[in-house]
Amino acid sequence: WHMRNKADRDDLVDIFMHVLKKEKAGANLAISYLGALKAEEAVEVLAKYYVGKDQNLKNQIILAIGKIGNKKAAKFLKNVMRKTQVARHLNNAAIALAEIGERKEAIKILLELLQDRKAYMRINASFALGEIKAVEDAAVDGLITAVTDRNDYVRSEAAVALGRVKAERATVALEKLANGDNPFAALDAV
Repeated sequence: WHMRNKADRDDLVDIFMHVLKKEKAGANLAISYLGALKAEEAVEVLAKYYVGKDQNLKNQIILAIGKIGNKKAAKFLKNVMRKTQVARHLNNAAIALAEIGERKEAIKILLELLQDRKAYMRINASFALGEIKAVEDAAVDGLITAVTDRNDYVRSEAAVALGRVKAERATVALEKLANGDNPFAALDAV
């Protein structure tokens, strides 16, 4: 990092890209710095580097690509959202995709995931919709439906998400949840 004061941005990007390609030991820092430098030229390299890495490194790559904020990352982020089974990867990819201007696509994928057979995917789809403050009608409708999910945690997270987006038309569904038999879901609905 000391070099940052002596090297220009392009030189730093080149150095960190080299580390990413050749030096496995410094990959964590290189990924983080490429994100901090908003190195658009690193998006493709980072997306390729993602394949076969451990969950922590993959998450770091998603976060770095999100910080870079380039539309070239849209295909990669959509692919992560559709294929991952790791909640934080889904959440961070959805947030990054929305932030690079692909909000409609992020919401579309999250709405599909609200129908997933795995509860943890429905929970995290609800969470991500709340995080990106998805006020669009389809998103609010999906969350209102999720408030009636068979899983308590999905219902709770959908209630929290509806609160984050301040969806007034969800009042009836939230009142019903608040008066239900699960005290934790009821608390989240209030």
